[in-house]
Amino acid sequence: VDQPFSLGDAIAFALMNNLDVAMAVDDQAIQEEVATGAIFDLLPSLVLSAERSHRDNEAASSSQNYYTGEESLAASMSSEQNTARHSAELSWNLLNFAVNFMKWGQELSRIGVTEQRLRRVRQNLAYDVTQAYARVAVAQETAEQADIMIQELEARLVVLEDNVQRRLVPRSEALETEATIMETVFLLRKILKEYDSARVELNQLMGLEPDTNIIVSGFDFTILPDPMPVDLSAMQDEALLNRPELFEQDIAENISRNEAHQALIKMLPTVTPYYRYDHDDNDYLVHNDWYTVGLRISWDILSIPGYWADMRVADAQTRRVRTERAQISAAVMAQVALSVIEYQDMLEQTTQLKAVAEKRAELTETVRLEVEQGKVHRAMLLDMEERSLSAKMEYHSSYARLISAMARVANSLGRDWEAGAYQEVPGVTSGDLTSSTFDEDAARLADRAEAEHGTELAVDIQAN
Repeated sequence: VDQPFSLGDAIAFALMNNLDVAMAVDDQAIQEEVATGAIFDLLPSLVLSAERSHRDNEAASSSQNYYTGEESLAASMSSEQNTARHSAELSWNLLNFAVNFMKWGQELSRIGVTEQRLRRVRQNLAYDVTQAYARVAVAQETAEQADIMIQELEARLVVLEDNVQRRLVPRSEALETEATIMETVFLLRKILKEYDSARVELNQLMGLEPDTNIIVSGFDFTILPDPMPVDLSAMQDEALLNRPELFEQDIAENISRNEAHQALIKMLPTVTPYYRYDHDDNDYLVHNDWYTVGLRISWDILSIPGYWADMRVADAQTRRVRTERAQISAAVMAQVALSVIEYQDMLEQTTQLKAVAEKRAELTETVRLEVEQGKVHRAMLLDMEERSLSAKMEYHSSYARLISAMARVANSLGRDWEAGAYQEVPGVTSGDLTSSTFDEDAARLADRAEAEHGTELAVDIQAN
């Protein structure tokens, strides 16, 4: 990252390397495995059993007449001392199958939940990167001039002190000028510190080490971004259709409704058809192998009240999810409205500050010419330069907030970065928005990573 990169590069790189995104991807992969495991609960039960045993005496028995109590048969035996038997039973609990089928559907739905959460993480990351990038661009733009101006001001302090010693400048005027210079130097050093903190924040979002020296290509501050088309009603409708949080609530409602259906099914009798094979090595048996087909039915009557309560709880949860979705919908519409208001306000403010900065720059140049002609004192030029710098800084900061406001509008609408969410934002070209260019950016960034960090990191970037 020793070459200047655009906002589109920064977002693409962050989406590939940010740890929050990586965790969301892992959550989705885990849920997919859970859903796969739920499929196996749908299979019937196949139980294999075997027995090998020996008893120390014969299992002989006799019988007696029920009415007279006399022994009716001599003691006899029908089993051997050594037992060797095995069996295999295939059974299918149809009630459990129905319940497990619904649970499988729930796990599949939860994959959708993780997908929507991943979408929102990526959307929020693109917004955060845009904010941090704009701050870095502003700080970097001003920091380049701040270093030069600090050197000039410190040199002026030396000259001013020399003029005071030689009594060429009144002491009061010199003190006023020194105070102005020191205030300006303090302001400029503050700009340099802002650049350092903004750079660390952007590094963290991009998955880089905090002390990585990044250079952004920034923005063309001489040109304001083109105004975004604003149709509040249409934008709110778009947000209600796009926002991942609302998709997630729809899925949660289906899951809660499914819970109620499961509770209802559990009230029914349990029906289990089965097919069984048995083998017994007992020599006294005429047939050592036999097959059994049957149907088991059971009904736990006393469990019905509990399942009925579970169904009522699930119904209540479904109603709550609907209410929560309505609440989120209202919040989404408010977010869209507030983001539009903020954007319009920042557009107007930035336009005005741009005009002020241009007038201040023009005034400073005029005073500089008058100083060269000896018409005004150099202290006046210093004051004009400080005011011009302050106006320029305020305009650049407002420009950054305008960029952030545009990104916030896209974020509140639930637009995805890959689908062209930031096409109106400066620094993001139409090429950045295509899948092919996104892949090209990934390859280019991977090549850069390989040159700086080795092949392993490059392979990880390409894989992501």
